[in-house]
Amino acid sequence: MTSAAHCSSRTRPAKTWLDRKEEDGAGAVLPDRPPLVERHRRGKEIELFFPPDAVLRRMDDYIGSVAIDRSGTIVATTSPHGGLIAYWDTATGACLGVQDLPDGCGIAPQGPGTLLSTSGRRPQPSPGG
Repeated sequence: MTSAAHCSSRTRPAKTWLDRKEEDGAGAVLPDRPPLVERHRRGKEIELFFPPDAVLRRMDDYIGSVAIDRSGTIVATTSPHGGLIAYWDTATGACLGVQDLPDGCGIAPQGPGTLLSTSGRRPQPSPGG
């Protein structure tokens, strides 16, 4: 995973993206690509998770799978088109980091803070092995 500083992100109410060419109430211009991850809490507005622009572009408008770790604190989203897994803080919506996974789509909870992912590519032998 990359550092949290590399993946600082923000959440905004869902309705603000629909008029993305305008500035939202906080004065930040919304990205041209649609956010792909959102959260809904009973009785509240849907919130969209906005990763850094480079991560959003790399996801290429596609998420293959979503899983939450067994502690309920981390959401993982796979993007086989982008060859990555993005990790999110469930409480804040912050992007915690990304991990490269070519053609990776499957993801499932394995334990607290642990998720199991799969790729459509064959394992490659390690150098010298």
